[in-house]
Amino acid sequence: MRIVIGGASEEGIHLATALAARGLDIVLVDRSPRALAQAEEHLDVMTLVGDVTHRSVLDKAGVARAHGFVGLTDSDAANV
Repeated sequence: MRIVIGGASEEGIHLATALAARGLDIVLVDRSPRALAQAEEHLDVMTLVGDVTHRSVLDKAGVARAHGFVGLTDSDAANV
């Protein structure tokens, strides 16, 4: 099962950790390569640098075949 998480915030990392521990296929998307690099040090998840409000980024993340998407960016407007 694939879950796309938009935002490598503290909350996004925590959720990715919990879901990956359950064996789910996680894609973590964030605009910050630094935040994603830190996540990759501790997690076995796919990462993608980009803006989750752009359709092309969501396409690359495989959101069409995902079972869920969670928006945890620092922007409430983007999360909606």
